[in-house]
Amino acid sequence: KNYSRQCSYLFGPVAVRRFLDNVNCSCLIRGHQVQPQGYFYHFSEDEKPRENPDVITVFSAPNYCGKFENEGAYLVLNDGEEIRPESFESSDQPYCLNHANNVFEFSLPFVADSLRRFCKAIRDVCKDDDLEEESEQQGNRMTETGEGS
Repeated sequence: KNYSRQCSYLFGPVAVRRFLDNVNCSCLIRGHQVQPQGYFYHFSEDEKPRENPDVITVFSAPNYCGKFENEGAYLVLNDGEEIRPESFESSDQPYCLNHANNVFEFSLPFVADSLRRFCKAIRDVCKDDDLEEESEQQGNRMTETGEGS
């Protein structure tokens, strides 16, 4: 049982290797756990040398919550099934993009466009519902007056 997280179980290298063999995989990649380097190789000291470790934790949020001072990382996968981690440090807030763009200013046009499309979709659905309702009302009026016969 994983007492530090209070919600899961821990497995050792033998159980992980058995699982990987059963599902015909070479490595288990997991996330959502802060790592000082942004990644961590589990069981690497217990295993025979292999191209990849059995389990890799990768965490892509550098300086998580502005207080952990950890690096972020991502994994590079090549055709030969080699997995290579790449670490990176955080940048000062407000997170700056290339060409000194502020991430919030950068994203506003995308948010505005998404909001426009969302409102249009709602309008279109309401318009279709109104048209159907209007047609039904006209059909009922024609039936009451005897016009449609």
